[in-house]
Amino acid sequence: MEKQRLADGLKNHLNKNYESIAPYYKKKPIILEELILLTFEINRCLLVGANMATITLTNYLLENLLKIALMKDEQKILPIEAPWGENLEKLDDKYTSWALEKTINACCARSLISKEQKKQLLNFKEKYRNGFSHSSRRLILKDFESPHKPNDIRTLLRKSSENQALEVFMFSKENALSYYDYVFHLIFDIEKNLTDKHSLL
Repeated sequence: MEKQRLADGLKNHLNKNYESIAPYYKKKPIILEELILLTFEINRCLLVGANMATITLTNYLLENLLKIALMKDEQKILPIEAPWGENLEKLDDKYTSWALEKTINACCARSLISKEQKKQLLNFKEKYRNGFSHSSRRLILKDFESPHKPNDIRTLLRKSSENQALEVFMFSKENALSYYDYVFHLIFDIEKNLTDKHSLL
């Protein structure tokens, strides 16, 4: 594709998406400032219509958010004490290998997220994280119901990799922004919970 056509396409996406994405640039985390660059990266994906990339990066954002929140909670949102490098490594080693479900449960147990948020995040784990992280179109599209009979050629064709790729593309287009919006605002809910919890100490 020619450079000018690519530039025109990107400009069209930018003009179309700017108003809905601009608010995400205006609000930045403070306690969880490590996430700023990642949110900016996702914002750029949304601006240019890279929806599958948005979901993949939002999965990464969610796992980072929860693990960093647990670390900040353990630190009582205070700076890491000396020996700095050694203690930082211990803290990172403690949580880095945790599975997402364990991390979600721990955040709820420590009152960093609510029970309702826990339920929603476990749903997201099935709906977004597992399918995209494991490149499983069947997991992503598992809730899709064909209007045709199981042995109908139209239903069988939907199982082909070509048609599933198109379905995943459309799924991403419909869900990327709402998923990111939820995780983005969760950042600030967790920051408030951390502040409320540790400002009383």
